Amino acid sequence: RAVNLARGQPPAQKLYIRGINERMLRITVDGAAQPEAAYHHAGQALIEPDLLKRVEVETGTGAATAGPGALAGAIRFTTKNADDLLREGEKAGAIVKTGYQSAGKNIVYSLTGFGKLSDQFGIVASMHGINGDDYKDGHGNTVAYSAAKTRDYFVKLNNDMGNGHSFELSHEHYQDSGTRNKRTNLLPATFNASQKQKMERDSTVLNYRYDNGNPYVNLKFTGYVNKNTTWLGLGTSSLEKLGIKSEGLDLSNTSQLGKHALTYGINYRQDTGFSTVAGEKLADDKASVFGAFVQDDWRLTDHWALTTGLRYDRYNYTDMLGKNFKSDGFSPSASLAWMPNDQWIFRLSHARALRGVGVIEPFLKAY
Repeated sequence: RAVNLARGQPPAQKLYIRGINERMLRITVDGAAQPEAAYHHAGQALIEPDLLKRVEVETGTGAATAGPGALAGAIRFTTKNADDLLREGEKAGAIVKTGYQSAGKNIVYSLTGFGKLSDQFGIVASMHGINGDDYKDGHGNTVAYSAAKTRDYFVKLNNDMGNGHSFELSHEHYQDSGTRNKRTNLLPATFNASQKQKMERDSTVLNYRYDNGNPYVNLKFTGYVNKNTTWLGLGTSSLEKLGIKSEGLDLSNTSQLGKHALTYGINYRQDTGFSTVAGEKLADDKASVFGAFVQDDWRLTDHWALTTGLRYDRYNYTDMLGKNFKSDGFSPSASLAWMPNDQWIFRLSHARALRGVGVIEPFLKAY
């Protein structure tokens, strides 16, 4: 399989594309790039599946439009808005769900409300939770310190302003907490004592789109602020608070020129790594990347398509000591696709991607 999810307790689950870890991917939620995990024993993509409308997977080195640093591919999550939940003629609605998972005696529950504030405005608000005990593996053995306790709070406002203008504004807070092994994704051992941990993701995203039917203008803008935070050793004198904050924007336009769909734009993201260990705040480090790209999707015939692209990325990093490092380069890509029918696509592609230095994993700053 091209995509795999390493299972286990929620904070330790990781995504893989063709066996390559999520740290080598570009993962976005509603277009907002997700920072790497603050702790390498935990997963990066903390998200509630019930919220998802669509998941797109780009395997292999990313195309020019995939964004900076897509060394092994890209995964794009899109969440639902009110229009996705309302049926024709409805103005408001609610979904109440509960469930039980026997392996960990988990109680799963969610409450979602959605509706139209006016003809143009829609809103959805949702809360999801899981409470459970340590789960049992396939052999019936209890896995210590694996009890689930997650909470997810989500709100999204969407607006169709008319004349081709529309926007979406959302905020999500995801939290997992409980007694875990210090190395969350490993089994208990003498070197892996238990401790109280908490992991949070906060994400605010603004998406704007302009598409009035003009074949030369299909404009998309995304602005976002994400923050991943991990607490290790809660309630002890050696408490560690680790995190990465990301702020960024993406701007692109697609122009239809006959059989050519030309997409071009820019990306910018700044990451700040922060860490506090045993009451001592360590110096932040910062990394940023600016990218510009162009991609041509050329429909040669009904059964053949050629995609070529090029992106340029410039990376800038300032470490904990104030030293500055820079790198830049080009990432070309090309793909030839044959579609004999609606069920099959055969693709020959080649791509090269550049990723410059990023912030150090906050957990490692103390070392």
